Amino acid sequence: MAQKRPAFLAHKPGATQAWHLLIGLLLGMKVIGLVMFHVEHIEKCCCLKNRQISYARCSTWNIRHPTKENFANTARLMPMKPKASFTIVAMAGRVTTPRPRQWRHPMARVIALSNQKGGVGKTTSAVNIAACLAAAEKRVLVVDLDPQANAGSGLGIYASDFEVSMYDVLVDEVPLTSAILHTELKCLDIAPSVPDLVGAEVELVSAIGRESRLKEALEPVLDLYDYVIIDCPPALGILTVNALTAANSVLIPLQCEYYAMEGLSQLIKTISLIKKRLNPELEREGILLTMYDRRNNLSHQVEQDIRTHFGNEVFPVVIPRNVKLSEAPSHGKPVILYDINSTGATAYMEMARLLIRRHNPVSVVPPKATKKPQASTQGRPNQ
Repeated sequence: MAQKRPAFLAHKPGATQAWHLLIGLLLGMKVIGLVMFHVEHIEKCCCLKNRQISYARCSTWNIRHPTKENFANTARLMPMKPKASFTIVAMAGRVTTPRPRQWRHPMARVIALSNQKGGVGKTTSAVNIAACLAAAEKRVLVVDLDPQANAGSGLGIYASDFEVSMYDVLVDEVPLTSAILHTELKCLDIAPSVPDLVGAEVELVSAIGRESRLKEALEPVLDLYDYVIIDCPPALGILTVNALTAANSVLIPLQCEYYAMEGLSQLIKTISLIKKRLNPELEREGILLTMYDRRNNLSHQVEQDIRTHFGNEVFPVVIPRNVKLSEAPSHGKPVILYDINSTGATAYMEMARLLIRRHNPVSVVPPKATKKPQASTQGRPNQ
């Protein structure tokens, strides 16, 4: 015999099932009180300009930024299907889905290459270190503050190729993005200089905040690069002060001769003064010995004196005298594109490897250059 339905449900077909479902939901909320469904751990992988970035394992309620180790270890990451991070909170019928925090690329490391003595290899080191970092898939911006504009010509950029330069950025406060040019290397850009930049020394004398012009210009682009390399002029004027104010560290190229050693103490005093007055975070990246001739006793003596006095501040890598380093700028190329088998290219690749290991300990670095057999060496200058 069919069960008789209650009178208040007799006139509503199908209402019995709805009534049972409602009673079940009410009882469930009364017993449990709060139902939470959440994803305990997630791993999200995204791609940013051909670079794999790994999110650290994190709980739903404390979504953290990617760890430095995971970001640096770019080569070990395997392609993963992106997963959405969500948390469902059921409370009195309300469902919310918190969004993960937006992750930003870490700020670039700004390194200024400075020495008030000319001809010590500042521009050569700036161009080739930047090129080697770019070859390691680090995004690099070269800022040329030298009115001689040799960094641009060393990367194949000449005055006829652009209209906006660092002169416009510093004097007229034009946005730096309008002065940035791409180079032959995919990850390497440059903000070129012009001879007119020498006039900035005079024009910025009465400007308000003249020491911070470059720092303010760099701020909008710092999250677009891994490294910013500043090529300073051979002087301790307002352009060099701007570079030291904007930099995180100073790399000092030092020619292996005694004349170069004499001006080193004055540069260190200037760095200390800038750190005290304008840039408390400024530090010495290290001293890079350049134009080293192993056949010359003077080079050995200078190296020994510098390492004795400064200790670990001197990089273990030395840049030798190499004809390929001198020939490469005439072709508008860094040495790794001109002759990667040369001793100069090998030295700068090792220098870039040291910088990457220092700032990104688990980052993958470019392999050492292996010399390929050449058919003939007749007529070629000795390396």
